[in-house]
Amino acid sequence: MADNINLALDAYKRGAFEEALHHARAAATSIDEAGKAEMLSANIHLKLGQKLAAAEAFTRAAEHIAEKRAEFLTFAARLYLTERRADRLADIAVEVGQANAGDAALILDMAQMLLGAGLHPVLDALVPLLDLSNNWHFQVIINHYQLTRKPGKLKPLIEARYRETPKDSFVATNYFLFCRSSLYLPATRQWQEIVRDPENRLVAEILYRDQPLSRCYWSDDPAVLNGPSGAIDNFRNKLGTAVPSGDTPRRGIRPAGERLRIGYLSSDYTVHATMYLLYDVFVAHDRSRYDITFFCQTPANQAQVQKTWDAQLQAEIAPVRGMSHEEIAQEISRRGIDILVDLKGHTAGHLLGATVLSDAPVKATWIGYPGSVRGADLDYHITDPIVTPDSARHRFEEKLCRLPDTYQGNCSRTKPQLKPVSRADQGLPQDAFVFASFNSPAKISPQTVDLWVRVLKAVPESLLWILASGPLLQENFATECARLGIGRERIIFAEGDDDVRPALGRVACFNQARSNICLARLRKPAHRRRPAGSGG
Repeated sequence: MADNINLALDAYKRGAFEEALHHARAAATSIDEAGKAEMLSANIHLKLGQKLAAAEAFTRAAEHIAEKRAEFLTFAARLYLTERRADRLADIAVEVGQANAGDAALILDMAQMLLGAGLHPVLDALVPLLDLSNNWHFQVIINHYQLTRKPGKLKPLIEARYRETPKDSFVATNYFLFCRSSLYLPATRQWQEIVRDPENRLVAEILYRDQPLSRCYWSDDPAVLNGPSGAIDNFRNKLGTAVPSGDTPRRGIRPAGERLRIGYLSSDYTVHATMYLLYDVFVAHDRSRYDITFFCQTPANQAQVQKTWDAQLQAEIAPVRGMSHEEIAQEISRRGIDILVDLKGHTAGHLLGATVLSDAPVKATWIGYPGSVRGADLDYHITDPIVTPDSARHRFEEKLCRLPDTYQGNCSRTKPQLKPVSRADQGLPQDAFVFASFNSPAKISPQTVDLWVRVLKAVPESLLWILASGPLLQENFATECARLGIGRERIIFAEGDDDVRPALGRVACFNQARSNICLARLRKPAHRRRPAGSGG
């Protein structure tokens, strides 16, 4: 075996890397020489430009040379980062982080990759190594605990940062976002007072940092909704010189008499509100008049459900996962799409860069975002007269394409049938009138709660059934109601998606965010299971 090591070293020095690798692999079968052989293999792979193979070899070398273990695993981690292999990084990230506690940049890079890949159990162990005073590090922690629905873990951290640096706009923005999502309404009331001073520098910075969708949850003021936005500026800036001046020139639409080509663009072709609302619409499209393409950036692990879809829809999916915005725009052009419909707007995972770069003759947005999708070079916003009355026109960059009744398709033929449940199954009394809200907590403003309390006081024998998962949200909401004169005994909490599917007799639903309350008397409701991420 020693001969193989010597032969590998000799070939390596001569630049005969394939020959060197052959001998190194042979030497690695010896326990005594395995460490040296794997170390040499790693360097040979680097010379050959094979970074992933080099990382694997460094990882194996670390198993055999204890004094070099931390060094080799660090080499491997950096290569896994370069190759975007979060799955392999996850096996060594915590050990590498502990060995490189002083390397904040490396720890951040690993944490961001693990977060992006959804590898939260590993990230849980890496969180103690992140720097809470560093905003980049703290953003990873915030996102991690939000995505894993652990507000109790985040609460002491974000409250401490806000106490220390209340004038840091990054900290203040995330503090007020956290308070809204955890139903801590005193802070939300505080924010509504602060924002009344538009000349306040901190207010301007917070508004700039606040995501467009978040603004829709707490404000009806057009100046706020359409004010400067870092999120919009960032995605436009990332396009760089790809849009040299103005917007992308458009192709001409195909001649009359030819089938128009319609392309839908989304990362939500999965168990998501978008598909629950539009699946039947997509199936019903008239293929004799239109060619349909679904440009799909849905994550691979979430796209498996597409195998259960109508065969026609499956055949029309065009995966663009992993492609750049420029590449997606080129694919849209290559397929000759006449009407491009964005289904995301300013929400997580949007592909607005691709819409800006696309030369499609007509561009529209639908269903994903309730306000103007500013900065995306869109022609139309598909909506209806209720969501966007004439008084709302001035808020939109796009022309309003208003459908006559509703902009939501709402599945009917394919809606899954539910098993009957009783009030007792949900912990509800048999005779009380029950008001209910299954909204995302971030949408529930202090003004909404004030109105709910007025309704409850007007109907003394009634209860409020509300979606609020976990002790933190429930305690915050019950405390606010008690302050306004409604005792804890009149509130029933539902947790998660499975607890809020009533098939009951007398239930009225508070179905709107902020101050508008829609009461619907449901005698025989048949709500289906709410898709994950539907937002209520």
